[in-house]
Formats: sequence, C-alpha cells, structure tokens
Amino acid sequence: MSIFKRIGQSIFNLKKRTIILSILFIVVSVFLISGAAIQNSLKKVMNETKNQVNPIISVELDLDALMKEMYGGESSSDKQNIDEELVKKISNSPYIKDFSVYSNAAVSTEFSSAESTNVPDQAPKGYITPTNDLSIFDSTNPDLAKTKIKVVEGKLPDDSDLENPIMVSEKYAKEYHLNVGDSLKLDLNSGFQEEKMKKEMNAKISGIYTLTEDNDPVYLKKEKETFYSTRKVLDDVKKIQIQDEEISSPIMNYEKVKVELKNPMDTDKFISEIKSGGGDFSSIKFNSTYGQYKTISNMIDKIMNIFSVLQLIIFVVAAVIVSLIMLLSLRERKYEIGLLLALGETKFKILLQMFLEVMTVLVVSFMIGFGISNFIVNPIATETINQEMQQTISDSKHEPMIQRGPNYVEDTSVKLGTEIQIQNQDKVQNMRVAGFIFLILLGIILCSTTIPTLRILKKSPKSILSSTE
Repeated sequence: MSIFKRIGQSIFNLKKRTIILSILFIVVSVFLISGAAIQNSLKKVMNETKNQVNPIISVELDLDALMKEMYGGESSSDKQNIDEELVKKISNSPYIKDFSVYSNAAVSTEFSSAESTNVPDQAPKGYITPTNDLSIFDSTNPDLAKTKIKVVEGKLPDDSDLENPIMVSEKYAKEYHLNVGDSLKLDLNSGFQEEKMKKEMNAKISGIYTLTEDNDPVYLKKEKETFYSTRKVLDDVKKIQIQDEEISSPIMNYEKVKVELKNPMDTDKFISEIKSGGGDFSSIKFNSTYGQYKTISNMIDKIMNIFSVLQLIIFVVAAVIVSLIMLLSLRERKYEIGLLLALGETKFKILLQMFLEVMTVLVVSFMIGFGISNFIVNPIATETINQEMQQTISDSKHEPMIQRGPNYVEDTSVKLGTEIQIQNQDKVQNMRVAGFIFLILLGIILCSTTIPTLRILKKSPKSILSSTE
C-alpha cells in the first residue's frame, strides 16, 4: 500500500482526531489571520495619520473654560494669560520656526467716526460703537496669519520705521483718498460712556493691502474696515481704552499665538517647556493635529498590544493542544508503526506519513479559516474598530459651551484633514502575513509529530509490538 493511500485512510479512519484538529486549526487560523490583518490596517492608519500631522500649534484662550468660571463665580486673576511675557517665552523656544500673535481692538477714525446709540436706561450718554477693527499681522506664513494678505503699496507694520504704523485696506484708502505716510487719528472710545472721554492715538499708514480671494468670507466681508498693526500698538491701544477702569481680564491681553514648530513630533516638549515654571494654565488650551494624532495613536497602540498578546497566547495554546493530541494519537498507533517496521517500511516514510497526515488537515483547515477571516471576521472587526476610533475622537472633543456667532471662523490648520478609519486592506500584505502564520503552524505540527514519532521509531519492531503500554 502506498504512503498516500495510508495517509488518506488514516485521516478518514481517525475521524475524532481529524475533527478536533480541523476545528482547532480553523479557529487558530481565523484569529491569527484576522488579528494580523487588523494590525497591518491599524499600522497603515497610524502612518497615514502621522503624515497628516503639521507643525502648527494654536496656543489660545479657552473661552468655554473662562465662561464656565464666570458663571461659577470663580476668579481667574491668578490664571496664566496670553500676555507679552508668555509670547516672549514662546518666541525664545528652541523648538519653534515661526509664530504669529492674534489680537484686535475696536477703533474709529475721523473718516468713519464712532456711532452713538442712545440707551437711556443703561447709560445717559449712550453706547459708543466703533466702526473699525485693529488687528495684529505678525507673519506672512498663510498657516500662521489670520488672513492672506497681498501688500499693494508700502510695507507691513513690522517692517516700517513709522511711529504707530497702521496698514489699511485698498478699499479704505481709495474711499478716503489715503496714501502711504498719511496720518490717521484713531478714536479709541468704545462701550458704555457716562461722558465721552478723550481717548485717541495718532498713527501713520505704513502700507496698503488687499485680501486674496481664498480668504474666509467673514474676513473678506470686513476687509474694508480692518486695519493691521504691531503688538506694541495694540498694547498701547488697549491700555488707553481701559485707563481709569479697574478691569482685569484675559481678554485684555492676546487671544491666540499660532506657532510653527521645526518638528511636529516636538509638540509635547514645546508644551512642557511653555508650562514649566509653574502657573495655572487651565484657561489656555494647546490645539494641534499632533494632539489628535496622539489620541488615535494611543488607542491604536492599545488595540495592537491586545492583539499581540492574544496571538502569543493562541500560538502557545495551539502548540500545547496539538502536541497533546499527537502524543495521545501516537500512543494508540504504536502497534501500527511496529507492523509497518516489521513489513520493511523505512523509518523516514513512517515519519513522513505521520507529518503529512496532520499537514493535510492543516492545509484544508487553514484555507477554510483564511476564507472565513477575509469574508466574515475582517469586515465585522473593521467596522467595530472604526466605530471605536470615531467614538474615541468624539470623546476627545468638547462641545463648546458658548454658541459660536456668525463671524466665528474655524481654524482648520489644527485639525486633521481626513476621517480616521480603516479603509481598504492591503490584500498582498495580508497574503504574506497569512503565509508566515501558516509556516509557524507548520513548524508546530512538525515538532509535535516528529519528536514523539522518533521516540517510538528508536525501538525495534519486536519491542514495539510486545510493549503493553
């Protein structure tokens, strides 16, 4: 009888062993193949997310936290504000490449004087409504600057030698026939006024600008009435506006500092450096795409670690179970092995028969497990993990306490550009991993069959057949 015929008969006759091994190999292959496929997909997601991380960090006031404190009656006087001292600390950081400070103040000019609204129940002299916004323009980097500006004439305020330099829009300059170098008197009165105090500042036009068409519609709508200047001018304006008023508010400082790092992976180091030296930073938040990447990365690492531990446990359990099954099976087949030896069959063919029997079961079971994994388990696992990732992202986002008004512009430079989820899996890579898993399982059955079989084959046919074990 040929060896292949004996293999077929053994697989068919030893039904109980065949069924147990088949179920074991199918379960093991499904878990291992699916686990490896999910791990590869998660690695791909993490790499794609990492590639989307940009070096921009937004250090800004947490307005929701400040509003919550205000409603709770808590004082924020001891909290860190975004002031000139913090800006200087940021500018001196070895991790930054460039930065830009955001702030604005309400002003009027002799060409567009403040409007007075009579509100007798609240203020005898009414409410002063300024007609222009004065903002900082620190950087020409589109990712850092609030708006994308094209200088039509003159210089940016930071590049000018003029005292209190102001840059006006081309529309404003044309309407009021203004040129670079002209004086511009700023009326700094705003808010409720018992009587209108003289709060003025003389400025000079350093440049004329126009906004590019790719700016947000909110900025384009306000282009004509928007001026730009330096931090020093903004500071002076705010000091004049709040003179004789006992006001201590973070709003009177800067609203935001956008930072471009040399390396986005230094985000945590930069934040730790800024927070070093103590201080209560609960009213300041650090927004960045790196923060979102880190949230996703931590979740993916946890999932991958769980899969790695499960895979190791499954390999060990599979090796132990297969070894026990083969050990018990070969004990019952000692008489068969002794007869084959007595009939002149070589030890190698007997050893090969024992191995090929289990390998045949493995090949068939592995193919079934591969199909179940790819067409049933993987799609379900992918959908579940995608939902978990979206839930994690949602949990990391805080719903704003303050409703955003029509002039609010969302800062997309500190948000990841695409949805974080497992897309199409790499079939070629999955095939390679499946092949690697098959080879490991093949190695397990090779050891679990050859070692106990060799122990039996060391004996003579007579001693094997006469054994009563």
